[in-house]
Amino acid sequence: MSDVITLANQIVQEKERIRKAIEDRGVNIPASTPLSDYRNKILSIDTSVTPSDIYYRDDEFDDTVTTFTVPAKYETLMENSLSNYTNLQTLNLNYVKYIFDNTCIGDSALTSVTGNYLKYIGNNAFVKTALTSFSNDSVEYIGDNAFRETPIESVTLDKCKIIGNNAFYKCDELVDIDLGDTEIIKNNAFYDCKILKTIVADKAKEIGDFAFYNMDSEDYSYDERKFTLSFPKVERIGAQAFQQIKGLTAISLPKCKSIGYKSLNLCQNLETVTAPELEDLGYYALNDTNKVLSLYLPNCMHIGDHNFYDNSHALTELTIADGCRIDDYCFYNGIQKIIGKPSYIGNDCFNHLGIYEISREMEIDLSNVTHIGHYSFIHYSNSFKFKNESVDLKNCQSIGQSGNSNASFQGSLMARKVWIPSTCVIYYNSNYNLSGFNYDSCHIYTDAATKPSGWSQICTSATWHFGATHEEFEAA
Repeated sequence: MSDVITLANQIVQEKERIRKAIEDRGVNIPASTPLSDYRNKILSIDTSVTPSDIYYRDDEFDDTVTTFTVPAKYETLMENSLSNYTNLQTLNLNYVKYIFDNTCIGDSALTSVTGNYLKYIGNNAFVKTALTSFSNDSVEYIGDNAFRETPIESVTLDKCKIIGNNAFYKCDELVDIDLGDTEIIKNNAFYDCKILKTIVADKAKEIGDFAFYNMDSEDYSYDERKFTLSFPKVERIGAQAFQQIKGLTAISLPKCKSIGYKSLNLCQNLETVTAPELEDLGYYALNDTNKVLSLYLPNCMHIGDHNFYDNSHALTELTIADGCRIDDYCFYNGIQKIIGKPSYIGNDCFNHLGIYEISREMEIDLSNVTHIGHYSFIHYSNSFKFKNESVDLKNCQSIGQSGNSNASFQGSLMARKVWIPSTCVIYYNSNYNLSGFNYDSCHIYTDAATKPSGWSQICTSATWHFGATHEEFEAA
């Protein structure tokens, strides 16, 4: 009995091999087709045009030809194989699977390419041709500059895995793209596609530098052009990938770990950013995005410098991970609430606190912060109040910067009580570094028995509580 089962399995395997071999020749056979029907399917194939591995290169050509069909016996086009057809308009690839670099001459009249077996498109293959659309359900790879500077209007790629550098660079007429199974979109892939509006890339995991830079930059009415983007599987976004997109109102990045430098900079109508798994927000990544009012980044451990530099006065709430590092010049004009305990605050963070309003209350927990940079909490005009009028610096190791005399807490900061550990180093101009707390109604608690060296000029008008415990501070 076991021999019968083995034989039956061999028949099934052989049937599947034959079915696939026939489909490779262009005839579709459903898996349920009886074996007895295979003969007619096989006879329907012209065996004289079975593709081979011979590379094709045209050494004899007629430059008046407008339509060309690659002979069916070839499945690979050599480099520059059609570069002499300067008037070519229509290209039928027939059984071609692989197109090597520089297939067609740039600035040619080519408007149509067909081929159901194409898997690989090399570098510069159709650069600067007259193609207006490209739809293919078999292509798996598109090389660098492949469709660069063509008037292509739409792209549909069901099975493509990788889109190369500059692949659709400056395609000024491109409006819609459906990238199917594409996982990697390389640098500058859709750079300066000025009217691009629809992107479907549900399988994409990585978006390179400048990939969609200056997308939607034409001077259209905002109401006509506003749209949203969603990349459900993207894990990394490169530098300036979505910079300066005027119509973008929301972007969803549920799996994204890293957003690069200036990636969403100057997206002035952006209102919603969904990135719950984000760990690293590159510098300038969300600068000048004035309509983002609330941001939820519960896993974010790093916010690069100049994020929200120009628009932080509009940001009401930010959620970050405990231990998040905040670099220089973030939230330059203030923020109302930070949920999470930052570990580091760079220079000029929260500078110009409350400058846009008569009085403002800020909620931030500084109890995990180890360093506060110079000019970090500076307020030049109106009263600024910490929530509960309490500032807890229990883990702070340094305030200010060695060799820099700029103050760290200065202005009308409205603190009722402050905790400073005796081990905290306060650099230069100590009389200004905490001058925002230098008034008699402010109580400063420390475990130091007396003012440590270098603290002598700190808050001379405040009420000091030496030798205090942190519990006493909390209870006060």
